[in-house]
Amino acid sequence: MLSCGLCAAQQTSYTDGQAVEVREGDTWSAGTVVKKEGRKYSVRYKDSAEEEWVTPDRLRAPSGAPAAGNTAAATDTPAVPGAPADAAAKTKIPWTLAQSVEVKRGVQWKTAIIFKIENGWVQVLYEQGNFREWVEPSRIRKVGSKDDTIGPAPLRKPVEAGEAPPKDPPADPRTTGAATPAAAAGSANWREPAVGDKVQVYSPFGAKVGRMVQKGPDKIQVAVEGSRRGDAESFDPLDVRVFGLKLDVKVGQRVQVREGMGWAAATVMEREPERAKIKLDGWDHEMFHKWKGLDELRPPLAGDVPPAGTASDVLRSLPGYREANISSVEDLSLIVANSGAKLVPDASTRPSSKATVKAIPLKGAAGDPAPYAILAPTAASPVVVVASRLDNKDNVFLDRIDLDAAAAAETVQLPVAKDMRVSGVSADGLHVLFRKAGAFNAGDRIEIWNIDPAAPKRELILFPYSTGNDFDKNVRFAAMLGNDRMLLAGGKNELSVWDTKSARAIYHCGISAGSEPAISASGRYIAFTTGKEAMIIEAATGKAIMELPQVLADAARFSFSPSGKQLVACDSHTIWSVNLDTAELYRDFTLPGNITNSSIDSPADGYAMINDSILVDLERRLPIWKYELPHGSAAAVLPSGQYAFAVDSDARSACNLVSTTIPHPAALKATQGLKDGELLLKPGASISLQMNVNCTEQERAAIMTHINSQMKDHGITIAPGQPVELVLSVEMGKSEQREYGSGPSFGPFARGEKVTITPRISRMRIVYQGKTAWEVSAVAGDPGGMLSRKRDQTMQQAVDELAKPNLGIFTGTRLPTYLVMPANPMYLGASELSGRGLRDKKVEPEPETPATPAAPPPGRGGPVA
Repeated sequence: MLSCGLCAAQQTSYTDGQAVEVREGDTWSAGTVVKKEGRKYSVRYKDSAEEEWVTPDRLRAPSGAPAAGNTAAATDTPAVPGAPADAAAKTKIPWTLAQSVEVKRGVQWKTAIIFKIENGWVQVLYEQGNFREWVEPSRIRKVGSKDDTIGPAPLRKPVEAGEAPPKDPPADPRTTGAATPAAAAGSANWREPAVGDKVQVYSPFGAKVGRMVQKGPDKIQVAVEGSRRGDAESFDPLDVRVFGLKLDVKVGQRVQVREGMGWAAATVMEREPERAKIKLDGWDHEMFHKWKGLDELRPPLAGDVPPAGTASDVLRSLPGYREANISSVEDLSLIVANSGAKLVPDASTRPSSKATVKAIPLKGAAGDPAPYAILAPTAASPVVVVASRLDNKDNVFLDRIDLDAAAAAETVQLPVAKDMRVSGVSADGLHVLFRKAGAFNAGDRIEIWNIDPAAPKRELILFPYSTGNDFDKNVRFAAMLGNDRMLLAGGKNELSVWDTKSARAIYHCGISAGSEPAISASGRYIAFTTGKEAMIIEAATGKAIMELPQVLADAARFSFSPSGKQLVACDSHTIWSVNLDTAELYRDFTLPGNITNSSIDSPADGYAMINDSILVDLERRLPIWKYELPHGSAAAVLPSGQYAFAVDSDARSACNLVSTTIPHPAALKATQGLKDGELLLKPGASISLQMNVNCTEQERAAIMTHINSQMKDHGITIAPGQPVELVLSVEMGKSEQREYGSGPSFGPFARGEKVTITPRISRMRIVYQGKTAWEVSAVAGDPGGMLSRKRDQTMQQAVDELAKPNLGIFTGTRLPTYLVMPANPMYLGASELSGRGLRDKKVEPEPETPATPAAPPPGRGGPVA
């Protein structure tokens, strides 16, 4: 808010119920004064129930002339002291003092307030950063407007209080021929190196100079000057450039810049003769912008797309770009009208009556590319898409496979950047959905590609959460619904369904932070949690069909069984199962050991697959089989329940996609006659508590409040002398010496300091007969490869400050309600997965390792009744 003299000359009075006109940008709208508070008026617009608080400078009498005292708001050319009369007469400025607007700065629009108008220039006060700048009127637009016709704008230095505007009248970039990002996208002076060229190469040890001697498909051979090896060295093509070549760039142009050990996408924000200021994707604040020499920049990589903050004319020039339409989004109520509602069974599933194993060669993963994702649209479709990629490389190879025909239908290579992840496939198998991965707001984009091998093309680029806070723009989940809809989760914890043809959001609602939804085998239903309630909705309409048991509100992952009769869910440790015929909870238990549930699927009623590798019998509450996938492979449970995996462990043989039915015969045979798993912990049981944590009384009270609350909710009693014991401890890890430098790594000015690092390990364990049955832990005190310290602080003091124990796991961890008795071995059997199928093997018992009791800290700890 602006105060004091800014609006003093514009004050006037209006009475309740008075008819007025309200300025909205450069238009006046009819309205009525509702009430006054202080210097503001609440006005209701004509033919609308909408009300808005405005300042007097935005009001005038209905006749079109302002009321007394409001002259500044009535003219397009404010009378400004000290401004030349001819400049004021020629420059029409539709903005008024204290008005909120958006101002183009670089390639981004920022919210600001009109502070002064002089000599045809407008001084604005930016809300983010709280600094002022003199700007041309053409750089200003209404808040929420989509107009963007001026291209990149200058980034002038902030002005001091009382600083006069530029002497020359402002120019209009729309009429002066200023270069726009679209026109600046070329790189006419750039060329790829050729054999014989003198080149500069990048390596982990810095830049080197050499002569290019050979160019292969994936590597470039360079004879490096001064090398002792005497032969050519191999380099990534990205790391080789013609020596002395400087990339000619303009403001708004997309480039690649060396960042750490690799190349990062960036946008040029300013340009000088020999250098440019660039903004790395995901680092929007100006304090992170960097000056780079023109010989440090490269053209953008294949598939590169500017981030959402880029000028609209640049984005509109990209094939497939659509502007997100969220104005008509329906906000779901998530109220189940009929509590007895039942789901319609998924009639389109493809059940397998017998175990089958199919091995289908993959052309895209032949040679070096490794498979990393397997996707199928619905249980009714025989189509499976396998994505493969070279390590840290752009371009993705997609094999489209027909399981019924047991053959790869076609293979296509797409120029998709390496940070794009395959996330979904359409029901017809002809379109693939990609989601950009990245921290902060770097993961803000989705793309849809037509994978016709004859003419693959990108058909959609969308920034679905392009408005709001910079840290609320990521898409963390994406999947296709049929052929022309997609399900997204991200933004500010929002679940939404979109029409992919029009880029229009159809409906949305909240979703719990960090959780992901699940789509039923036929694509008819969606299951998810808001954090307060877990629901199943109809995908087509968003109508709430079934409210799930309350405990599933804490779930992070969901999965429907192929039949649609069972839903499984999990958080990091707990597994739940719901009978969808009755909407009742069927199972709630925690597996023993230190298994962390990162994903869950349901290959068949009565079973759950954890982390694509551990098969769990829900009836017996037992982990019965382990499917061991080698490194560089991918696996997935398909909507039909088939278990598919692609193995590329042997470069000499073809990479195959193998699909099989699970539980497979060996696993079924092992469970015959098997008893249910015995529960070590369940409601009605008693447990002892030992707290070996050195902390303050306030911290101890918080820990005990959490433990007692959990036990009460689970119906478990805390009592001394029980065979099952909950142990809380903070233990000292193994000390090690490490050296951190505060200057150059090499040379006479290199400085380093040796420190002693002793991690603190916070543990929560459930112990039975001296053995750990369940455990979670957190480590503090290890700074990793980089150490940050305060001024006048030694490195050892900085390390010691980091070593404060993590007590959060004692107040935030969800304790098991039903804990299965540990067994050794944990699984009945295991299968090694290969390109030919499964090879079953016997699982040997693990060596017995009794839990080491943690010694109580001095003066505290010990058993707690």
